Amino acid sequence: MMFNYIYTTFLTILYTILMSLSLSLYLKERKKNYLLVSLYFLLLILNGLIVTMSETFQIFANDYNRQFMVNPIIETIYYLATFGIALKLVTELFEEKIKTYQYGIYIAFALWLIVVPFMANSALKVWLYYFPSQLLTVYLGIYLLSHNRKMIPKSSLGKYTKLIGILAITLGLAIVVEDTFIIYYRDIYHTNMLKIHNRNVS
Repeated sequence: MMFNYIYTTFLTILYTILMSLSLSLYLKERKKNYLLVSLYFLLLILNGLIVTMSETFQIFANDYNRQFMVNPIIETIYYLATFGIALKLVTELFEEKIKTYQYGIYIAFALWLIVVPFMANSALKVWLYYFPSQLLTVYLGIYLLSHNRKMIPKSSLGKYTKLIGILAITLGLAIVVEDTFIIYYRDIYHTNMLKIHNRNVS
């Protein structure tokens, strides 16, 4: 419990600082990418607050987890919004437009998040719901690495695109491993008893 509190507090402070810096840059320079970054971190903060409430209040956790198993609308909106913003930021970083196949990936992702909840309650259902999100994180990391040569090496962003790409791939795969362990060996998905770990440390 203490670890969760410290970890949550640290993340909330970090995300709030980053959101504030990005928002101040947007207000100063009026570049829409700064606004997108601010919205991205706002989504992370809101999602973190929901997870914190599910860790702190058992009644909320029970209701939230039951809602998730039937219709995970909050999670679906969160994942679609964060991936959409990340994709927009990454493509604009290389001065590209979102390609047709990327729109196709986004639509397929949305349909997947809508269809999977209709499956019978099980660990497999939850694992299948989360798995594409991590694949897309890995995809964005690969996209960054494959387009890194387009960045001017001495530019402030050019120094970090390779690092961010490597981190995206590494953490995306780490989350798959963590999710697999937690979902199959720690969580319980029986109708009369739900025990779901909503926080992903990776």
